[in-house]
Amino acid sequence: MEEDSTCPLCDQPADITPRRPFERIQCDQCSTFWVVQKHHDTTWDQPSRERVGSLLVERSLRGLPELLLVPQPQLAEARRQPCPDFVAMSIESLLCEWPSTVPELIDRAFCNLARMVSPNGEPRFGTQLERKRGGMKKPCFSRDDREERYVISALMSSGYIDTDGKHSTEWSIQITPEGWARFDALTRTEANRDNPVFVAMWFGDKKQTDKMNKLFDEAISPACQATGWKAKRADKDPHNNPIAGHIMQSIRVAPFVIADLTENNNGVYYETGFATGCGRTVIFCCPEDDAKNVHFDVRDINQVRYKNSAELQHKLEDHILRTMGRGPHDSKP
Repeated sequence: MEEDSTCPLCDQPADITPRRPFERIQCDQCSTFWVVQKHHDTTWDQPSRERVGSLLVERSLRGLPELLLVPQPQLAEARRQPCPDFVAMSIESLLCEWPSTVPELIDRAFCNLARMVSPNGEPRFGTQLERKRGGMKKPCFSRDDREERYVISALMSSGYIDTDGKHSTEWSIQITPEGWARFDALTRTEANRDNPVFVAMWFGDKKQTDKMNKLFDEAISPACQATGWKAKRADKDPHNNPIAGHIMQSIRVAPFVIADLTENNNGVYYETGFATGCGRTVIFCCPEDDAKNVHFDVRDINQVRYKNSAELQHKLEDHILRTMGRGPHDSKP
């Protein structure tokens, strides 16, 4: 580590390890990430620096792979130089993961705090989380002490944490039983980015089964994999529950839904209607040959039109990245 080595996000001392053509940056404030050496001096505007730092901390707490961060124009070049130690992502795509509402920000900040006392995913009940001078701004998605106090106050008002509150700069918090119940709901029983994307599609009759399996295996699943998501089809998912209930639960916890309109299957329309009612984003895919038969209720909704599996994979990857951003999982097969 060089004496003048600093993190490009927070300007604090950082351990920078060259590994041509990359650099691995280990920062106590912003977690660990990678940059391309020649882009180390990329100009970061202040809001982006703060947000990227918080998002990297969140990813680290969730145990997700380290990221190679590059500007969007350099992403294709970076991916041509694969490295098993990181997942390449554009700065722009990462910033799309910033909480879109205050309730979402507070929920995700709370999950970060809970994970800080959950090593290896095992909650440490009764553990005190010490807030030292410098604060918990990064895990709380906060720019300053005022915003951090707002998040902590909101969590206290909700009954999710207790704090001794003895000092303005140093105090400790503890997750309450109500807080652990909320953490369980947020991470296991509600929609979560870690969960599989639900794929609503016609399973096919005996003559069409191979065609539909090929569409899923060669287009939809690889497109999700390449963009950092996992795909799940109800008929390929082992379970012991009635199929209808299993499908509904899978939709409830999915980060979004992909619906293929081959043969304009009624079951697919039913599942997408349920998903929309649950507030899930639905990405519609439609073969060119079936486009004229699409139900009028979804005819005006943007659809990924395709002629074959290869075209669907390419177009779906692009659509997912532009509308949902990159997912939390390793994109390597």
